[in-house]
Amino acid sequence: MAETAEKFAAEQRELDRRVDLLIASHNGDLRAAMETILICYDDACERSSSGFSRGRIKSYGL
Repeated sequence: MAETAEKFAAEQRELDRRVDLLIASHNGDLRAAMETILICYDDACERSSSGFSRGRIKSYGL
């Protein structure tokens, strides 16, 4: 059980480091950091699901 907790703690530290780096790269502007994440997410959805994810379906004239 302790090994699982240690693994989780290590993963959390890495996630925290990445979030801190993203915020720092936007000079502390949280809105800009969030916009970057959403743009990347939208792009990934379009590439992996043909747009049928999170309300981004294209109109096909149906």
